[in-house]
Amino acid sequence: FESVLEGASVVCIEDYDKGVCTPAVCRSVIEMARSRGIPVLVDPAGREDSVRYAGASIVTPNRTEAELVTRLEPPLEGGIEHGYTLAGAYLESCPVDAVVVTLDRDGAILQERNGPPLHLPTRARSVYDVTGAGDMVLAALAAAVANDLSLGDAVRLSNVAAGLEVET
Repeated sequence: FESVLEGASVVCIEDYDKGVCTPAVCRSVIEMARSRGIPVLVDPAGREDSVRYAGASIVTPNRTEAELVTRLEPPLEGGIEHGYTLAGAYLESCPVDAVVVTLDRDGAILQERNGPPLHLPTRARSVYDVTGAGDMVLAALAAAVANDLSLGDAVRLSNVAAGLEVET
């Protein structure tokens, strides 16, 4: 990892909960990248513990993953207000710079540590298969961050890319 870090503009951790992204591996990757000023973006696994991602620049949990970490019960109708609550609670539970909670048809909520939450709506689409949506969010977000887009514009781009990924 250290040998390829020199030319990196951004580092992504895609945690599939298969045993590779252990707390020690995540901590080392995040520390090495951040010590060089390289942002670290994380698509977290669905687990109750987010400590392994401490120090990351941005974490992108979906609604269910955020509910696991925050231990907040989903309301009967998820909605945007629940997304705001999840984003704030996730940021309180994990020392990262920002969280982007993806909310399926409700878009995404961006919550930066030192700023107000921002809802980024998505366009309704005919969904074929949601597989790969989180991967696409992370990839598009990484491309945007590497090219110095604002975080709001980066999330807008990742939202569009994820929608195209799952569309029929």
